[in-house]
Amino acid sequence: MFDGRKESSDPFEQSVYLLSVLARAAEDGIGERLAARGLGRVHQELLTVLAQAGPHGRADLARRVTAPDASAAMDTLLARGLVQAMTVHLGGGQQEVVMLSPDGQAELAAMHADAAAVQDAMMVSFTRGDRAQLNALLRRMHVALGRGEGFGSPQSVSRKVRGRDRG
Repeated sequence: MFDGRKESSDPFEQSVYLLSVLARAAEDGIGERLAARGLGRVHQELLTVLAQAGPHGRADLARRVTAPDASAAMDTLLARGLVQAMTVHLGGGQQEVVMLSPDGQAELAAMHADAAAVQDAMMVSFTRGDRAQLNALLRRMHVALGRGEGFGSPQSVSRKVRGRDRG
């Protein structure tokens, strides 16, 4: 039985294990909501990068995103009007530049609302104070791991997109 006043001797109740299980549950919940929208994590990642870092060359964006199906995901986003593309002529060459559309911004906002709903469902038994305390502790852990910038900040997004942040 759980007793929050002392550490458990059960290895499956160690914080690192519990964090892993909870992370999978959060990923599953978010994944289900994305799937209901006909989208996946790679779509969310592409929209997030474009929202945080601005327009990108399509080829550069496809290379930077860690998912192997980034190009196909970009085609889906274009077909649904969530991103816009234009051809830019640079120094005798041309490049397709992709940017977030207003519909894409709205979709990303809906994804954030879905993530908040998953979080609320996972924390249903927590008081507002419990939630604030957990958030503060998780942020401290995040900083201690050397990932002090906020999730989704340009630094953390670009590091993840380039494959240097697998956490």
